[in-house]
Amino acid sequence: MSQTVAPTESRSLLRRTGGFWLVTGLALVVAAISQAIGPVTVHLWRSQIGLLPIIYAVVLGAVVSMQRIRPLPIPAQRTAAGLVAPVIAVFMARLGLLIGPEMKNLGASSAALLLQEVGHVFGSVLFCLPIAVVLLGLGRAGIGATYSIDREPMLGVIAERFGGEAPEYKGALGTYVVGTVFGAIIAAVLASVLGSLGVFSPDALSIGSAVGSTSMMLGAVGALTAMFPKQSDHLFALSAAASAVTGITGTYAAAFLALPLTRRLYPFWVRVAARLGRTGTAVEPLPPMRRGTGLAGAATDTARPSLRSTAATLGVFGVVMLVIQVIATRALHPATLGGMVLLLVLAWVSIAVSRYLRWLPYIVVTMALSTLLSAPFSPVAGVILGLVKDIDLVALGTPVLALVGLSLGRDTKLLLASGWKLVVVAVTVIAASFVCATAVAELSLSFLSF
Repeated sequence: MSQTVAPTESRSLLRRTGGFWLVTGLALVVAAISQAIGPVTVHLWRSQIGLLPIIYAVVLGAVVSMQRIRPLPIPAQRTAAGLVAPVIAVFMARLGLLIGPEMKNLGASSAALLLQEVGHVFGSVLFCLPIAVVLLGLGRAGIGATYSIDREPMLGVIAERFGGEAPEYKGALGTYVVGTVFGAIIAAVLASVLGSLGVFSPDALSIGSAVGSTSMMLGAVGALTAMFPKQSDHLFALSAAASAVTGITGTYAAAFLALPLTRRLYPFWVRVAARLGRTGTAVEPLPPMRRGTGLAGAATDTARPSLRSTAATLGVFGVVMLVIQVIATRALHPATLGGMVLLLVLAWVSIAVSRYLRWLPYIVVTMALSTLLSAPFSPVAGVILGLVKDIDLVALGTPVLALVGLSLGRDTKLLLASGWKLVVVAVTVIAASFVCATAVAELSLSFLSF
């Protein structure tokens, strides 16, 4: 999911009425239709797949964005992509408020939360690199495509190390685009199938869902909570804590562990491919890698809206989210109004803090602040939790996924240009990262719980 903020400092998103208000209206309509349809369970052999409003929102938004009759203008799609970052902070604020009350229970899962990043790294590299290089003959593009699920910071790492014209970067871009378009759906289907088959526990699946993309995490945990509604808050709290760990360690693990490991394994798989008759770019040797930390490109938001513009944007989408809450819960409680204002304030404060502490992702700030306010030792925890208790978390994410869907049309050509081989590898990377992190979490919960 793209979280790149549309470049604008001097002009507010609200002043760009053609783009902002069009996108806002479409997001409201798409989210409202999705929420009105409600969850649907599809039984498939011995498993079941939960279809949720957040999935409908991605699909419907993508249809609106990509359809040929009157496609959404590219500037409006860019606006939708730029709105994802501030609006998703509201969802993350509500998610963080679930962690505080669960702190004691999360302590027993601390080993799993810390070790799940190992599963993300080794799942994508060890299992997917041979598929990319040996079976599909992607050559150097396989390095970029498999060293991580390639969210924005990881694209920055690859761009710095290899350059924007290198095969490694094109491979990373392919995984990024496929993850943006299909990631939430893939994660939801995987979580539904694995959860219904009983292969892994719901706790392990929730931890494994923190692959570094909030939309993928939301899709996976949303599917799990539909299957295990009584554990909803606990599962979301686990995934939120795991996401916080990934937010802090993910870029560093990718730059200093996953990428060097991928480069070290690449020559071996190239030799295997050559013995099987692969030639040309499929067996291309490694070039020298550029010097650098691998983190300079992690910050993609070089030009950001002003904090005043961000506050106005949050205010407008607060109304959109409130409407979707009414559709989801069929009620409007007075406390919900106060709870929504609280979430908007937490989101704005977190974004403001991250502007001054550039090394700290705003998602981490949001969840840390929300966790502290809702922790048992917080004097205001009771009041805050009372305000947000009736806010449906999954419904809060529906407008976010609608924005993601509305921004996807601009990626269609790039997705087609990536070729079917990169699409196959990207889907495999997402699945392997999720499943391996879940397996590590399951083992940790079984043997390392305190």
